[in-house]
Amino acid sequence: MDWPRLRYVWMHDNFFSGQIPSSMGYLSKLESLHLENNRLSGGIPLSLQKCSGLKTLYLSVNSFTGKLPTWIGKSLVNLIFLAVHSNGFDGQIPKELCHLSSLQVLDFARNNFSGKIPTSQKGCATLRGHAHVATSP
Repeated sequence: MDWPRLRYVWMHDNFFSGQIPSSMGYLSKLESLHLENNRLSGGIPLSLQKCSGLKTLYLSVNSFTGKLPTWIGKSLVNLIFLAVHSNGFDGQIPKELCHLSSLQVLDFARNNFSGKIPTSQKGCATLRGHAHVATSP
């Protein structure tokens, strides 16, 4: 993909299947990625960490599996909205998500997460005060 100025991708509510193409990582100006309600599978590709300007990431209602990547909390520092509900993610929720100081909405409902919800005194200040955290069905 060679769209150096592309900022918004809305591809939700289709019948897309397979994995998120690693070429999405080349969309360096991307601010909003909506892939919810498709038939996407696999994990979140490492190449998306290059999209450091992402503010909204909607991956809900797909068939993603595996662990939620720790790099989300390290590389996507501008995230305001992260929705991954209704997938097959498992393992613990990464503590690195507490580094997302702008995060306001975090939706983890209907996955297979285990363990404790991470907390931090330094991160997620906006989340604690103003956001909805959904972790169960």
